Amino acid sequence: MTTSNDQQPITSQIMQFLTGKEISGAVVAAAELRLADAIGDEPVPVEELATKVGADPDALFRLMRALTTLGLFRASGERSFAHTELSAGLRSDAPERLLDMILLEGAEWGWKLSSRLAEPVRTGKPLFPEIYGKDLFSYFMEDEPEAGQVFDRAMTAISESAVGPIVDALDVTGVRKVVDVGGGQGSVVRAILQRNPGLSGVVFDIEPALGDAHAELRDGELSSRTELIAGDCRESVPVTADLYLFRHVLHMWDDEGAARILRNVAASAAPGARVVAIEQLVTEGPDGQYVALLDLHMLAVGGGRARSELDFARLFEKAGLRLTRVTPTSAGDQLVEAEVVDGR
Repeated sequence: MTTSNDQQPITSQIMQFLTGKEISGAVVAAAELRLADAIGDEPVPVEELATKVGADPDALFRLMRALTTLGLFRASGERSFAHTELSAGLRSDAPERLLDMILLEGAEWGWKLSSRLAEPVRTGKPLFPEIYGKDLFSYFMEDEPEAGQVFDRAMTAISESAVGPIVDALDVTGVRKVVDVGGGQGSVVRAILQRNPGLSGVVFDIEPALGDAHAELRDGELSSRTELIAGDCRESVPVTADLYLFRHVLHMWDDEGAARILRNVAASAAPGARVVAIEQLVTEGPDGQYVALLDLHMLAVGGGRARSELDFARLFEKAGLRLTRVTPTSAGDQLVEAEVVDGR
């Protein structure tokens, strides 16, 4: 039988790739059924578990059996199941907030895009508008607000897990006001203000996202130093500041759209202002797999793209900015920093 360089049969490797959708489906089903919340510190018989989550006992047993092969839950006796370290992370109160990320990955619109990926590869054009007749964020606001809420919660969970490392690596020397463009609940701004009492902050995002902003920013101890400003960065960013952050935002857009957003920043920026894109960069080899797959997803969603350091240098130049440095964080993100050249 034909083998690859590591001597694993090629057919076996390809089948592992192809069963990825079944693996994702099983994990998403576990999240939707809230199985992790239904199991406590002791093993639970599958019949009792089925009653708790409203499932057919035999079908649930088959799902649990499959999940145990992934290390999600473990069998305890013939038909009882208990937590593993992995499955405990799926609880709704787990600090990692993996549940929201899984629910986002299981969104119907995402499955549709993945099943038709060849189309945007053929055309070079995004698939989401073709299927739904509008862009992703218009779809959230106009058609599926609940899907938009899942998206916002997942983005917040991803952001909060990396906030500490981001703030550790971020240089705020000389900064008086920082703006997080597309900042959602304001996790990054909150952390920056907590560590730097002399700074003020702005969370700039669309109105629905700002509705879930952290209480400390809205009316708590940080509210006197915080503004929540609603707007569309594609149209303008009407805030004058010294530092502008884009946390996992620019990869949503193609180069033309991202450059337009950055030019909107440059038009409002204070003299000498800095822009920091917080992204995972495209790299070569197996370590770059996640970003390479994210890049394809962005193509299908809205024509966006993940970028390398060189890609960012070219993008910044197009927008009237100049790349100055790239700083790694312990969470895997890179702080890709530029200064405004063609300001107001």
